[in-house]
Amino acid sequence: MTVKDVTIDNFEGINRGVSPCLLKKSELIVCRNLYTDVIGAKTKRPGYATFLNAPDSNPVRNLIYFELGNGATKRLLRVSGTKIYVYSFTGGVWGAVAKTITDSTNRFSTAALSGKLFMCNGNFTPMVYDGTDFNDVGTAPKGRWCAVFNRRIAVWGVVGNPDRLYLSKIDDPTDWSINANDPSAAKYYNVDPDSYGNLTGGAVASRRLTLFKEKAAYRFDGTDFAPVPTSEGLSSQAGIKELEDFVIYPNRAGVYGFIGDKPTPLSDYVKDYYAGIASNYYDPLVERLAAGLWKQHYLLSVGAITDKDDNTYSNVVLAYNQRLNQWFLWTFAHLPYAFEVYNDASGVRQTIFGDDNGNTYTFDSGTADGTENIDTEIVTAPLGAKQYQRYHLRGIGVVASPSASGKVFYDFSDNDWQSIGELKGRYTTFMCPEEAIGVAPRIKIADNGNSASHTIYSITAALEEAKGDWYKNE
Repeated sequence: MTVKDVTIDNFEGINRGVSPCLLKKSELIVCRNLYTDVIGAKTKRPGYATFLNAPDSNPVRNLIYFELGNGATKRLLRVSGTKIYVYSFTGGVWGAVAKTITDSTNRFSTAALSGKLFMCNGNFTPMVYDGTDFNDVGTAPKGRWCAVFNRRIAVWGVVGNPDRLYLSKIDDPTDWSINANDPSAAKYYNVDPDSYGNLTGGAVASRRLTLFKEKAAYRFDGTDFAPVPTSEGLSSQAGIKELEDFVIYPNRAGVYGFIGDKPTPLSDYVKDYYAGIASNYYDPLVERLAAGLWKQHYLLSVGAITDKDDNTYSNVVLAYNQRLNQWFLWTFAHLPYAFEVYNDASGVRQTIFGDDNGNTYTFDSGTADGTENIDTEIVTAPLGAKQYQRYHLRGIGVVASPSASGKVFYDFSDNDWQSIGELKGRYTTFMCPEEAIGVAPRIKIADNGNSASHTIYSITAALEEAKGDWYKNE
């Protein structure tokens, strides 16, 4: 029999949403703690390092970046427990408590307009922050969520009027007086109050405000509402993010994306991972599904999950590269509870997150998660050209960066992984034992937590059709 080489040198993302018989050889069954830095290869994801101090041990509900005067003045707010702390980008610690609030449960929703940061969470009087002081806005509706739209603050999620959208006076987040004779004055609209439950969140895209219910969505142009053709609404306002006018959000059925039109399902590639999320994370009033952004990646913190193969992962972040339409499974040492992006002194965008123990971190800093090394895992699709054919796996070759480490395994799609050796240098080859015979061979590379960054460029399997008739099960 002839030995044929099967090479993967154009790795894509995870695809767990189709039959193994339909997988392309470039698709991956597992891609944990790796991402696409160089197209076609897979690189170990960055780590994170401590950001500032931990003034308390409560979950970090919000991290809020706020600029004044075209970025001349910058503030970063942290909400944890009943305290709001402000970092003024001087020194290396959070400032003293800047504001004490009565609610320690709901996340804040914020919107910046006319040099003021409007803040609400549905449980207390909304307030504005001007970079120095926090002031209550007693006339503002006590809404759960807000956004800037058409030079107004938009507020919704008010107890007693859960389907009403409120708009402030143009360019004034503190004026909520309604005046029918003044077109710039505050106003409100009722959003399909008899259908599909209450409003759960919203986002601005393509100069339209899209408001969600759990089973519906509506597009608002400043005058009229138009139904969005979807029954997949929003399950967590903390999980909705925008990348280049492309809005990505979580729903009970999966992650969706849209540009003001019909939402498109994005997460079918990782459907069993998504199905493994705890059911209470989907409650829109809990807002437990929190998302962040990093270099064209949407990062969704989902907690612990169990996949269809009964593998359990903790502190999971599902990472989605929007440009390449690729998903990755990341497991952190600490579970992100709130994300934010800010511009540092050099104008570089930095991604930070807070965990549920009061700590804050800068992502893409170093090659470890705090003090813990990052282990990686990559599992290929079945490599045989014929799904029914028994193959003799003769050898395996791996091209990687010189710093790459980890053990190499093979199986025959039965999860009975056999170790064959460790990576050594840029090119490592392995000769397989005579008993390496079976259907649908796969390769796995599992890094043991080496602190160095590394890249996998290609994997080659030398396959020979086993002797005998495949249907005789010899």
